[in-house]
Amino acid sequence: MRSFFLHTAQSAANHQEEISDTALLKKEIGALHEEEGRYARAYGAGLFNMEKLQELVTPIKARFALLEKPDRQGADGYRVRR
Repeated sequence: MRSFFLHTAQSAANHQEEISDTALLKKEIGALHEEEGRYARAYGAGLFNMEKLQELVTPIKARFALLEKPDRQGADGYRVRR
């Protein structure tokens, strides 16, 4: 009986950790979208040229690629990459 409760507690902890990870990933992805949008608006306002925009956005797109890889599914069904 103790084994059942131990397994149940571990499962609950793992599930909570997965939910927490998914929430953090969603938050980071949202922040990346905001940053990319700021750069696009600054480019649109003429603050820098296309070359500079690409230089600024390339690392953001690389981070997206890592975070949104479809090899992991979060607890809520949202697909995220690690």
